[in-house]
Amino acid sequence: KKEIGPYEILIPKMSHDLINAGSILHNCVGGYADIVMSKRSLILLFQRDKNLEVCIEIDVQTRTLRQATLDRNKSILMSSKEVKELQEILSEIE
Repeated sequence: KKEIGPYEILIPKMSHDLINAGSILHNCVGGYADIVMSKRSLILLFQRDKNLEVCIEIDVQTRTLRQATLDRNKSILMSSKEVKELQEILSEIE
């Protein structure tokens, strides 16, 4: 179980997990199954108190952040502490 601040981090394993997240967050992450399953992107979902709030896409090859969004694709700014914690978590994920 990974956490950053008040968030529990979930890693979708199946395409229906992405579809469900897209439905909850009103975004298109449900259509990312191909790039996730081919390991070109990693999707991290952040939930607080069992409520899904944040969706982050990571480029697997470069380990860089492609996008981070809230509900309805609203942009999110991460503090330097949160970015550092995210980088540490990414270093642990194979």
